[in-house]
Amino acid sequence: MLRALAERVAAAQTARTNPRAILLSGSVAAGTADFHSDLDILLYHDRLPTDGALAAARRDVGGGESTDLAPPEPDERMETYTVDGVDVQIGHVTIERWERTIRSLVEGRDPESAEQKAVEGLFYGIPLHGAELIERWRAEAVYSDALQRAMVERHWRFPPIWYVADRVLSRDAAIWRQEMLVDASFNLLGVLAGLNRVWYSRFQFKRMRSFTAKLELAPPDLADRLERVFSAEPSAGIAELEELVAETQKLLREHLPEVDASLRFPPGTRAEDWRA
Repeated sequence: MLRALAERVAAAQTARTNPRAILLSGSVAAGTADFHSDLDILLYHDRLPTDGALAAARRDVGGGESTDLAPPEPDERMETYTVDGVDVQIGHVTIERWERTIRSLVEGRDPESAEQKAVEGLFYGIPLHGAELIERWRAEAVYSDALQRAMVERHWRFPPIWYVADRVLSRDAAIWRQEMLVDASFNLLGVLAGLNRVWYSRFQFKRMRSFTAKLELAPPDLADRLERVFSAEPSAGIAELEELVAETQKLLREHLPEVDASLRFPPGTRAEDWRA
C-alpha cells in the first residue's frame, strides 16, 4: 500500500511540479516500514515549485492540509500532509543546493550535518523518477578520506563521566548524568561511523542494531553494551561506557594512527577529592 501511494504521489508531483528526479526514502524504501510509518519522498528541482503547483499536486492525490516542517528557504522546502491516513513528508530541494551539500560532505567540511541521513538515502532509496541523475549522485557521494578523518576528529570528544563518576553519583544529578551518557554514546557512534566509512547522523537516530551491524571495526557486542550503558545500575553503565571508549581508542590507534586519539581524561583516570 505505501509503495503504491508513493508512486501516486510521485506521478502527481511529476505532472504538477516538474522535478528532475524523485527518490523514495525512509523505512518504506529500506523495507522496514510498519503501520506507524510515514512516506519520505525527496524531489530535486531546477527551481522550487510555486505554492499553486504544490497545492495542485496535493489535490490530485486527495491530500489534506499542508504544513511546512521547517521555515521554507529559497532553495529548500519540507511539506507534510495526510493521504488516506498516511503522513506524507515531501522534501523539495534545488539541484544546485543538493549538489553543494554532497560536495561539502565529501570534502569533510560539515561532518555533523544531518544531511548525511539524506545522502545515505541515496544508496538504499528507490528512484521513482530521474534514475540516471540519482545514479550520478551515487557515484559522486564518495565517503572520502577527508570525511573519514573529519568525522573521527569531530566526534572524538567525550564528557569524562568516568573521571568524575564519584561526584556525579553522589549528588542529585540524574538528568546531567543521562545527558553525558547520551552525548558520549552519540559521539562514540560517530567515531566508529567515520572509522568504518558509514554515513551517520544523530538526527532521529533509529534502528541502532541495523546501524551497528554495518560496523566491521567496532567493540564486540556494541549494541547490547550501548543499551547497558542506559539500563544498568548507574555506576555499571558508566563503567561500560568507559570500556567502550577505551576499546574504540585502541581501534583508532591501530587502524587510523594519523588521528590523535588521546583524551585529556582518558579511561582509567579518576578525579581525587580535596582530601588527597
